[in-house]
Amino acid sequence: MVIVQLMRSTLLFLLIAANLSSQIRNDRKSFEPYENWHDAKQHVSNLAEKDHFSGVLLVSNLTDNQVHLESIHGFANKKARIENKIDTKFNIGSINKVFTAIGTLQLVQSGKLGLNDKLTQYVPELTKKGVDQITLKHLLQMRSGYGSYFSSAKFLANMNDLRDMEEYLPIIQEFELGFEPGTSRAYSNIGYELLGIVIQRVTKTNYYDYIQTHIYDRAEMENSGSFERDRLLKNLAIGYSQYSPNRVFGTELDRSEVNHYRYHNNDRLAVKGTAAGGGYATIEDFKKLLLAIKGYKLLDEKHTDLLMNRYEQTKKKRKAFGFAGGATGVSAHFWWNLQNDDYIIVLSNYDPTTTSQVFGKLRKTLEAL
Repeated sequence: MVIVQLMRSTLLFLLIAANLSSQIRNDRKSFEPYENWHDAKQHVSNLAEKDHFSGVLLVSNLTDNQVHLESIHGFANKKARIENKIDTKFNIGSINKVFTAIGTLQLVQSGKLGLNDKLTQYVPELTKKGVDQITLKHLLQMRSGYGSYFSSAKFLANMNDLRDMEEYLPIIQEFELGFEPGTSRAYSNIGYELLGIVIQRVTKTNYYDYIQTHIYDRAEMENSGSFERDRLLKNLAIGYSQYSPNRVFGTELDRSEVNHYRYHNNDRLAVKGTAAGGGYATIEDFKKLLLAIKGYKLLDEKHTDLLMNRYEQTKKKRKAFGFAGGATGVSAHFWWNLQNDDYIIVLSNYDPTTTSQVFGKLRKTLEAL
């Protein structure tokens, strides 16, 4: 019974992670921009007063540091009445994949990995049909055939004890590929967990230590990490959801339940973030990440271009770079206009619904300038 309840609640990761970014892209055309930044600030404040939004957001420019909008609302801990602040650490969901991608490209840059290297060269324990055709590039582009593992009974039974990337391998070994590698694309958490394992094995360093040294430290991101949620940590936001533990995210709520964020998510997340998601960061650290990427502190120009252009070498450069992450009580977005350096960062400890809408309107507003 416990496993069934955990499965129902944990499946929301699969639903949100697979659809959040595509929903934002598809819905962005229907978003109307704010009339001005005062209008935007007032709208967010009104949402917060109704308890529909909790978190921090920043709209600014990396070059001239002009702040269009900065807003902080809600509580990091409702029971203790601890308010969200500029240094509150928010769960960033799948945005951890960006760090894993950077780490992988660092090793490509140094010659320790190749994008066309076969996955089984580094993880020979994987023996299911077709796995021997997967390349590291397939994993980065989510074209490996792997999906997600959140329905695994083994994962659900052990999610409170998984603290090392290698501990995910027995779970991943259970899964067949959904399609022949390279022939299609499907959102894949398994793919990024495998990249984390590859990083760990090639560097002979714990994945988390590698990311700390080669990304967080280089970017001077002092308040970011895959913190273990069962250990007390200052300024860590608790996630809150409209959905009780026995409700699947996205199902219809009663009117009395809508926008009442009363259920914390501590019992619905793995105990520690991974290479695929679930780490924490502050809004200031996100700005430092963008500055580090822009200043080639993490990758040289060639490999930074690979990151921006979805791991393809092309003369046609992408105009923007961004990512999103979400789950129950988790909603994080960033978007960076590579042409003029405008950027948006939105971090929330509520369900993604309202936050995604605010983000979409902010992006439309920037694009209309």
